[in-house]
Amino acid sequence: MKGVLFMEKGTKKYSLYSSKKLFEEVFENFGVEGQKYLFLEKVGVLLKSISQYERATGTQNMNLRRNAIASSIADVTIMLSQLKLIYNIDDKTVNSYIECTLNSIDYELQQKLYNRDVKNTLTKIYGGVI
Repeated sequence: MKGVLFMEKGTKKYSLYSSKKLFEEVFENFGVEGQKYLFLEKVGVLLKSISQYERATGTQNMNLRRNAIASSIADVTIMLSQLKLIYNIDDKTVNSYIECTLNSIDYELQQKLYNRDVKNTLTKIYGGVI
């Protein structure tokens, strides 16, 4: 078609750790507010992909849905990196919150396992269900 410009898609190689300049160009050209809304859209697509996987039947359909989830996770991960730039949040801060959350999860798990073990032990000692 005359007058239409076609661009080759994905001519550069990026990683999340080398994409700051790219994200800054995205903010400049598409706007920060637009990227915030795009994040919400990408999270919605991820939720939909998970829901479709859970309803899928047949191996081929489940594999397609699993790939859709992987693609959506990639999109959300990229958008999270953009949000860190938008809100000026460094990796160290995020990692400290991740560590705290993982420690909380571990504590809750240990409590659950301990309570289960206590219940099983009391059941053996006293017989029946406690």
